[in-house]
Amino acid sequence: MKIYRLFSLLLVVISINAKSQTDTLTAYPNPFDTTFHLNISLVNNDTVNITMYNLIGQLEKTITTNSYMPTGNHNITVNCSTLSSGVYFVKMDANGQSIAKKVIKTNTSNGIEAIVNETKTINVYPNPSDGSNVNIDFQAPTNTNAQLVVYDMMGRAVYTNNLNDRNEINSAYSLDVSGLASGVYMVNLVIDKVKVCQKLIKN
Repeated sequence: MKIYRLFSLLLVVISINAKSQTDTLTAYPNPFDTTFHLNISLVNNDTVNITMYNLIGQLEKTITTNSYMPTGNHNITVNCSTLSSGVYFVKMDANGQSIAKKVIKTNTSNGIEAIVNETKTINVYPNPSDGSNVNIDFQAPTNTNAQLVVYDMMGRAVYTNNLNDRNEINSAYSLDVSGLASGVYMVNLVIDKVKVCQKLIKN
């Protein structure tokens, strides 16, 4: 009887572990300019279908069709240069289940993702913001052009300012957010086609 109970317990543990293992799908960078990468983790060998839809459910892009993938991790680069900026959903069908991820396409720069050593990451505060202004601290190399763009989660630019003045580039910048609705935004600083991003939450 004790052996039977132990065997039953082992079956339950194995069943729970099996259910806890599921396929995963991640997308990065997100938001993106022209391309993004999909990281796929499969628990079993299977044929995989990956498609991309806009907000009203229209098919925008077929990424894979009945593509065989073995168990393990896989990476796919997705080129979206022909798509308009906005919010999209990437859907993966595999192993009898569907996984969807939201991705946001912006139009901030020419797809250059590297950040040069001379450019510091920006600091946005207070964040989350309950007031009418947030401060943006950053430094940039000398003799450069800078542009500050704030995007909403639909990928629309809600604020744009060219920071070509020397004092503006090298000091804290005060951003008026009183006219923004509550939500999540992306603060993008583009310096000579090099982009630095920071998420901003407006309460």
